[in-house]
Amino acid sequence: MNDLFWTWLEVPLWIRILWLMVVGSCIGSFLNVLVYRIPREETITGFSHCPACNHALSWRDNIPVLGWFLVRGKCRYCKASISSRYWIFELLTAIAFGALYWWEVDQLALLPTENYLNRSEWSELIYVHYCYLTHVLLFCLMLTASLIDLDEFIIPDEITVPGTLFGLGLAAWWPASRLPVWTLDYPDPLMQFWGPLLATGRDNYWPAWLDQGDIASLLLALGCFLGWCLALLPWRWRFRRGLRWALRLQLARIFRWSWTWRTFLAALISFPAIVLFWFLLPELHWRTFLSAMIGMVGGGSIVWTIRILGRVTLGREAMGFGDVVLVAMIGSFLGWQASLMLFFIAPLFGLVFALGLALSRKSPYIPYGPYLCLGGLTVILAWQPLWDQFGRLFSDWLLAAALGICLVVLTGMLFLLRIVRMLTGRE
Repeated sequence: MNDLFWTWLEVPLWIRILWLMVVGSCIGSFLNVLVYRIPREETITGFSHCPACNHALSWRDNIPVLGWFLVRGKCRYCKASISSRYWIFELLTAIAFGALYWWEVDQLALLPTENYLNRSEWSELIYVHYCYLTHVLLFCLMLTASLIDLDEFIIPDEITVPGTLFGLGLAAWWPASRLPVWTLDYPDPLMQFWGPLLATGRDNYWPAWLDQGDIASLLLALGCFLGWCLALLPWRWRFRRGLRWALRLQLARIFRWSWTWRTFLAALISFPAIVLFWFLLPELHWRTFLSAMIGMVGGGSIVWTIRILGRVTLGREAMGFGDVVLVAMIGSFLGWQASLMLFFIAPLFGLVFALGLALSRKSPYIPYGPYLCLGGLTVILAWQPLWDQFGRLFSDWLLAAALGICLVVLTGMLFLLRIVRMLTGRE
């Protein structure tokens, strides 16, 4: 493995980037298949076919980017038009694979600015490649979820649930796949940059009760995963006929749901695996795994809180549950601190679209998933200045106070919005 890695580094940078762009375009072609077939509940393993006549496409038609131009944007069998979005999507993925490699590996853009080490020493280390591979995987998941959300106003669990499990697995396997922060716990200078995004939010402290040998850390990990599994179930309580009837209806809904048994199976497999991780993983791996668990729950909880507030104050869902699971997935890759950052960045991307929607008085529903994903991508690309500027805030009690004040203000604004809509007859 190491020999292969050093051979890879001997290849000129521009050739590496070009090769990654070719790989990215091929992966983009497969993601196109996911975007089209998952909402239609089609198998993703069959041959590509024309959306109009369902005729199987030849290998030439499936060449990423070029295939669309070879057939001049039309099916060679029925002459139906083929959307240009296919090749644009493939080209975007290719550019993202190459640009992200240049940014993270060549420019070392994720590393903190403190001059603890000579940054040039990192250009040939494998750790930045772990980060890169993790982030291109997250990019593919976010891009697929965003396009489906734009088309169908849904974010399917087929994307976010496996994505979350991948995020947790990578945290346990590759501690260096986490966003790098400077920590003071590890004597090895190579790993100090990749200390986990600690559950406490402090970049130089890890409470003793979260150590691998403490049963409390195991219970916390099991509780986080149990909470995630329970959140995936379709909870819709109806108390019109009393508690007993509501409970029976809820249980019937859960057991009829197609994903219930998959969720139970995932829990049956994962709970023993978490216990084994607690026993067998090295301390650093356990810390990053537990931090990913907390990132998953913390990220989802942020959006779920807004969802509940919108339901209470506006009488309808302010955000879909797909957004909750999406941010939980991002949190499993990036941590709860990054999830909090992206939640404040995402509205900046959605502001122009929302204003245009309000002025045109079209459908009030906004697919918010793409803006959450853009916020997540921004956090990755700008991680170094963001953490340098705001990282210390996560160790201060003022952060919790500020979040509490923001929630109170948001609740008041949502109530005010509902009153305005009632007065203007738009309720």
